[in-house]
Amino acid sequence: MLAALPEHSHFRAPLLSVLSRGLSSNAAAPLLHASASYIRGVRRKDYSAHSLLQQRYKSGVKRQKIDPMRWRLLGQFLEAACPPKSGARTVTFRQYTTDDSLFDAYRSSVPQPLSFNSFLRAKQWLRVRRAGRYLGHFDCSRCVLYRKLHYKAVEDLKPEDHQQLRLSEVHRSIAQSQRFFYGLHRQNLQPRQLLVLMDFTSVYLRPKINHSVQSCTVQDCILVLEYLNSEGARIRENLDFLCDCPDTNANDYHFVLHVWLLLFQRKQFNAFFDSIDVWTDGGPHHFKTRFCQWMWHWLSKMRFGNKRISHHFFASYHGHSLADGHAAVIKRVLRSDYNRSELHRISPVLSTIEWGPENAAQFGNLLLKSCRSQVHVFPSIDRDPALKPDPLPLVSIKSQHRFDYENGLCFASERTAGTMRKRFSFFLRPSAVSAQPTAPNH
Repeated sequence: MLAALPEHSHFRAPLLSVLSRGLSSNAAAPLLHASASYIRGVRRKDYSAHSLLQQRYKSGVKRQKIDPMRWRLLGQFLEAACPPKSGARTVTFRQYTTDDSLFDAYRSSVPQPLSFNSFLRAKQWLRVRRAGRYLGHFDCSRCVLYRKLHYKAVEDLKPEDHQQLRLSEVHRSIAQSQRFFYGLHRQNLQPRQLLVLMDFTSVYLRPKINHSVQSCTVQDCILVLEYLNSEGARIRENLDFLCDCPDTNANDYHFVLHVWLLLFQRKQFNAFFDSIDVWTDGGPHHFKTRFCQWMWHWLSKMRFGNKRISHHFFASYHGHSLADGHAAVIKRVLRSDYNRSELHRISPVLSTIEWGPENAAQFGNLLLKSCRSQVHVFPSIDRDPALKPDPLPLVSIKSQHRFDYENGLCFASERTAGTMRKRFSFFLRPSAVSAQPTAPNH
């Protein structure tokens, strides 16, 4: 029986202490399948208070009680519900609501939620910071004005204040509605549905001291993809598309077009997904333009088999998302690498000096080593005018927060949850010259 017990079993020592009484250690060793020194060691200890029938586990040993997947789902929820501030130097998760309401939202979004105490413990691990009253992405002026006018008595408001209050209420309602339905999209993600977050950021690469190469700015198009794999598990991918060509790397329609042509070529979206939901801020130069909307319409028809592509917009100054958190990570990685290079330069022991990344290719290699991200570097962006058709302006495009493209049809609505979808069409100017876009060969 003793030979069948594992060596680390906590039952072994008390049994040896009792069964070896009256025997010498050398005589008891072959009978009890233990060494003589081990038997002498257990005789020196007092096991009178030891209960073999009640103690199930060895004292001082912690056992795992909760499935790690449940902790992982909790961490993903907190990262999405407490987004960091855009452009922050470090990833600091910010909580804009109470613990009770945040925990209620967590319980309703996962199948097996953890307890409230575990929820608070996870917040401590992630260092979630309690923020003040939520006023918007960069202290949105509309939300600040709403806060000032909302608590005033009606008789104290001037006529122009009534109009400003009404506009602020509409803005606040849109901001809350869009944020709510973005969370609903993440919570109710379906098989063969792709959820995409997209944003632009830029990083400044410092040149070497006394170096002939000028400093360069790398434009980074960040995409965060979320979908369910064949086993039903949620997958998240971070992608960075970099370009440091100063003449062509503007964050506009051409850059976005190159990114999505490459995605459809390499990721094979048409084979794995039936719908794509894209969430962005209201970037006036690259996202909320008639050129970008024509691009979605063209991609749905020519690359996605006329299946649905929807473009959703957060309210103005309320576009913080997981993409902003990823932007903070890559800027922290770059800053840490430059700080390390300074230590290399002042150390007399090191023969080679690390100067940090000088261009987009070196910066991409740094991200591959330091971040869980997929990186592609464009040497340049093709800006052939034939790739940019000239459709007529869309009516009230700034007030629309959702565009749908499916089966060759185009629809627009003021909110993601809006039931009144307006159908529209693109009309190219007769003088416009257009060509069929192709994936870049970089």
